[in-house]
Amino acid sequence: MGQGQETALDRRRLRQRRSPDEYHHPQLDATPAAEAQRFFKAKFGKTLEEFFDDSKYQLMHIEMFPYGIIHAECFGGELDLLLNRRVQVGIFPWRFVDGESSISRAVAFVEDSEYEE
Repeated sequence: MGQGQETALDRRRLRQRRSPDEYHHPQLDATPAAEAQRFFKAKFGKTLEEFFDDSKYQLMHIEMFPYGIIHAECFGGELDLLLNRRVQVGIFPWRFVDGESSISRAVAFVEDSEYEE
């Protein structure tokens, strides 16, 4: 990486060095994210940035996987067809030896009557 280029982790660390008060902006303070931040601080006494410091980077991978709790991320496709619904989802990963992650095919199972003719 060349001089002057920064990674997402570099930017995250830089944000964490700033005071949470520096993030206030009149238009942004009314957003759902700002509301979530206020709720979180009232409940836990810390901002999200203070609670999830660098020791919690890759939290899901480090603390949950050993207990068999898995997750899927970076979904794409026709997700808008499933908004505000409960469906069964199947995840079918590519198999490979000694892998810790894999690209996968995700499928939502819906009623037969919902398929287009």
